[in-house]
Order: sequence, then structure tokens, then C-alpha cells
Amino acid sequence: MESFAVLGLAANILQFLDFSGKLISGTLELYHAVDGATSSNLVLENISKDLVQLCAGLLPTAPCSNRLAKSEPEAALLPLSESCRTLGQEFLAVLDDLKVKSHRKGWQSVRQALRGAWKARDVHRYEKQLGFYRSQIATRLLTILV
Repeated sequence: MESFAVLGLAANILQFLDFSGKLISGTLELYHAVDGATSSNLVLENISKDLVQLCAGLLPTAPCSNRLAKSEPEAALLPLSESCRTLGQEFLAVLDDLKVKSHRKGWQSVRQALRGAWKARDVHRYEKQLGFYRSQIATRLLTILV
């Protein structure tokens, strides 16, 4: 029984060291970042901005909403585009919340690195959902072209 307790303690220590190492590396990356964000978050931000702009371009504007009747694939594309744009804007807000905005970067970097660790699941969830939307929008666009 004692060997399991020792093994459990060793596993907890290793998990703590792993988390601490990731936190320290994230803090250093945020501290040295010019934009106040990690490189992976900047990539996600750029891709999300592009997807939001694409979806906004697929939505009809007021003057052209009176055009001829839409085909079924075109009509199905509109709610997908709107949902994707909304989700993308929410994701951009989350990513912006993870940036260091203060000129005193020391403690702010630690705080934002902790916040990034806590929101890692949310970031992954947004990333996955936006990937599903992107795939479905691409499929709809292909059916319109065919």
C-alpha cells in the first residue's frame, strides 16, 4: 500500500513540475512578446480574423439582399456563415483577453500565462468548432460551384 502512495506522490510531483515549466515558458514568451501574445495565439488570431472576414463577405448586405431567389446550397450557407462569424468574434475576444496589455509586463505576464493555462480547453474548443465550420462552409461553397 505504501508503494502506491509513493508512486502517487511522485506522479503528482512530476505533474506539478510539468505545469510549472509550461507556466514559466509561457510567462517568458509573453514577457518578451512585442504584441503581448504567445506565438501560437497570434497564429490563431490571424487565422480567426481571416475566417471572420470571409464569413462576413459571404453574408448579404442590405442593398443586394433583394437579388434573385437563392438556391438551396446558397440559402444553407448563410446561417453557417453567420454562426461562424459570431463564434470567430467570440474567439477573438478570448484571445485578446489573453494578451498582456500593461507596460509593466512582469506580473502581468505571469497572470496572463496562468489565465492562458486555465483557458486552454476553451481555446481548443473554439479552435475545433471553427474548424468544423470552415469545413462545412467549404463543402457548401463547393456544392454551389458544381
